[in-house]
Amino acid sequence: MQYIPINCNNFTSEFIAPTSVKSINNITFAFWERALFQRAISVLDFTLPDEWEGDVRDFFHYVLFREGR
Repeated sequence: MQYIPINCNNFTSEFIAPTSVKSINNITFAFWERALFQRAISVLDFTLPDEWEGDVRDFFHYVLFREGR
């Protein structure tokens, strides 16, 4: 005897296909974008003024890598 799942009378009706795949502006994209950003920052070491610590240093990295300026 084969195993038959409960509520599986019509096997084809159990499959649901999404309307479209959204590959940008979603949580997964944001996760991998942040991971790539953090890896790029961790490789390079900049000589910055001593006053540029904490949020100022983070802003410098953001502008440099995200905006390219």
